[in-house]
Amino acid sequence: MEARTLAASPARSTRIPQLGRHSASGQWRVVLNGRDHYLGTDLHEARKRYDALLSQWLPTRSLSSVGPAEPRVLRVGDVVAKFLDAHRTYFVGPDRQPTGELNNFERAFGPLLELFGRLPADQFSPRRLKDVQAAMVARGWCRPTINHNVRRVRRLFKWASGEELVPASLYHGLLAVDGLRRFRTAATEPDPVEPVPESDYRATLPHLPAMVRAMVELQYLTGMRVSEVRCMRTGEIDLSGSVWLYRPRRHKTQHFGRERVVAIGPRAQAVLRPWLRLHGETPIFSPQEGERRRARGRRERRKTPVQPSQVARNEQRAAASDARARAPGNVYDIAAYRCAIRRACTKAGVDPWAPARLRHNAAERVRREFGVEVARCYLGHADIRTTQLYSAMDQAKAIDAAARVG
Repeated sequence: MEARTLAASPARSTRIPQLGRHSASGQWRVVLNGRDHYLGTDLHEARKRYDALLSQWLPTRSLSSVGPAEPRVLRVGDVVAKFLDAHRTYFVGPDRQPTGELNNFERAFGPLLELFGRLPADQFSPRRLKDVQAAMVARGWCRPTINHNVRRVRRLFKWASGEELVPASLYHGLLAVDGLRRFRTAATEPDPVEPVPESDYRATLPHLPAMVRAMVELQYLTGMRVSEVRCMRTGEIDLSGSVWLYRPRRHKTQHFGRERVVAIGPRAQAVLRPWLRLHGETPIFSPQEGERRRARGRRERRKTPVQPSQVARNEQRAAASDARARAPGNVYDIAAYRCAIRRACTKAGVDPWAPARLRHNAAERVRREFGVEVARCYLGHADIRTTQLYSAMDQAKAIDAAARVG
């Protein structure tokens, strides 16, 4: 910013200019010496630019013209910005890479900011938390999701209490707001997650790309989570025994200090063996490698030689494609993995299914043959009640018992 822009003019105000929202543009703005300075829509970044501007503006004012600074009102939006900024390095894995939890908090804060972003933070109340809860219902979120997100809003004010940004009594008051109960709210109930029908699973396999098919079969056989199969590396697999042991570096319960071990039996080994990489740190299932294999297969199946003019055209098309679309990544994106399965389901003429349901297939097979305790160990659950959510009651056994006893 040029010095003349911030030069002192005759004293016209006795207070420090405050940062405010410009309603027409949605940007944060401050007026210095009669001139508007627009600082962007992100509050955190706008605050930094505002402080930088004031550091240049204040020395040009006499103390008598500035007068005593008025305390700035801390609003709910300010608390949200401080919370997100403080937790950007908190929700990370052992490799210091961010997890998806911060995105979950940002989504939970959406209705809160929409309703009460400019409300003074110390004026938030249980009644207003209920209004946020109702806004989540109006957005069509299902009941468990709403309860999770309301807990995230409470955690925001718990953190703010610990930082002495709001009175401690505010958080304790929010604890009085109950979560939504089943069948006692207008919020929808999520559909129960069930195993993929065996016929649908078998019909989908021939229509999947080779690499995606291997990932799907591994999930079906081992009960791995989507995040675990996506990021497999050869260096994380113990190949010494008759049953391979896969210890993923990043997994869902690592922040509890638990170790995750996936047992890979002979059938799953046969699926995985062709995809193992020589370099232990290279992801096994890489879209880049998949594209290279697909192109290699097309070249091998080609019966006529490639003309030089066609090579030039292909290079031009590849350059144009790279400019328009994102190049294949080193690890499969969850959305891309789901999309590949959805396309295969459409080709097979079956109802689309999500890859997370394959974990339920493995849970059901193991529970039926070995019991729920073995299924708990197989899936890596710490609590057997979690395993029971994955495996439905075996009605065939109940019917057989009723025929004999009842």
